[in-house]
Amino acid sequence: MKNFRCVEPKHQDDIREQCINLWKNNFEDSEEYTEYYFEHRWREASTFMSDGVSMVNLNPYDLNFCGNKIRVHYIVGVCTEASYRRLGYMDMLLRESLIYLRDKGETFTYLMPASEKIYIPYDFTGIYPVKAAVLDTEDVKGSLSEDCICKEYMSLSDNDKETFLEFVNKKLEKQFDCYVVRDMHYFESLYYGAESEKGDVLTFWNKNRCIGYFYYFSGDQTEIPECIVEEEDFSDIISAFIDKTEYNGVLSFYETGFIDNQFLNYKDSHNYLMARIISLEKFIPMIKRKHEEIWVDISDDIISSNSGKWHIIFDQNGSSIEKCGDSGKDFNKYSISEFGKMCFDCIKFSLNELV
Repeated sequence: MKNFRCVEPKHQDDIREQCINLWKNNFEDSEEYTEYYFEHRWREASTFMSDGVSMVNLNPYDLNFCGNKIRVHYIVGVCTEASYRRLGYMDMLLRESLIYLRDKGETFTYLMPASEKIYIPYDFTGIYPVKAAVLDTEDVKGSLSEDCICKEYMSLSDNDKETFLEFVNKKLEKQFDCYVVRDMHYFESLYYGAESEKGDVLTFWNKNRCIGYFYYFSGDQTEIPECIVEEEDFSDIISAFIDKTEYNGVLSFYETGFIDNQFLNYKDSHNYLMARIISLEKFIPMIKRKHEEIWVDISDDIISSNSGKWHIIFDQNGSSIEKCGDSGKDFNKYSISEFGKMCFDCIKFSLNELV
């Protein structure tokens, strides 16, 4: 019989070495990054472990979701030792993780899939289509503007950090319905993650005005997983980045939601993440969209409280949901993933794979 347990952060020392070994055996991260993850991010996670051979990590994030501040858990570190795969360990842990999140009263959860087909049976659906891009620094002809200054995040004064955080969150709020709230803790964690991959978090300024930031790490090619910039200042920011890092070559951008620039070579759009509704009754009231009244019959084979007939009224000022009987209405039938896709497709996301 397979056994599992959920280990909360205060009891993690009991399973730390087992989890580190599982991570090293299943993922190709550097020693430095693995050390960073277990020292900084895993300390906050809830960990589902089965017989020391399989695990799932639930890492907390604070989101702004349609104007509501909510806490969700990002699913990461999903792995099983090679000789124990296809024996049902991961199936058990994923199902138990979803029930756990329901019991905690969460709205939805998300993850970055190694393959989407792994998570489709658990009613996850693709969200957040993004365009990745590359930029050859040799193509950037502009010279460094005297007004554009590059500063390392960790060297900023407290006042500059407050100015920086205000800039970042205002940019996100203006453009997206759902995003990870940026605060000092977020950027400190981002810095240690970048440092483990020979990178940094760099902020860019025009005199006293913040105009953007890059989180990057170095390898055979310098990669920029996260950037938020004033688009009109992008060329100056690139020049300042090159001047600061002395890097000449190809820059790889994971996503380009804030950039539309002639020097970028864009790749095909793809779903960056997958998400799943945990609680319809918590999720729907937060949605703000064009007024529509619907009657739906939802099936959810894992979280039974989502199953049943529902009367839903969507509205731009906030929506409502009520469980109901047949009531003589014509109910449209959906699986929870089909209904989730319908809802998620109306939401503008800015999430990431930061673990």
